[in-house]
Amino acid sequence: MREQFHRDHFASKKFPIGEMFYIILNLDKKSIKRLSEELGHKWEGVYRISNELKECLAEKSRDPVLSGEIEIDEMY
Repeated sequence: MREQFHRDHFASKKFPIGEMFYIILNLDKKSIKRLSEELGHKWEGVYRISNELKECLAEKSRDPVLSGEIEIDEMY
């Protein structure tokens, strides 16, 4: 699954990987406009990449669905 994430979401982008991580880490602190100014990219490009990364992260972080018999020990 890690290779799939890398191949589909990082390898084909024109943004350096360091800038993509910078965008991810600062989305909740800074506006898209400010990020685009800091990185020297157009607003539309930063907006697009941030949305793609958010969608991918949300898709990959869904809660697992449990099935069958499940045992829970020492639950308080």
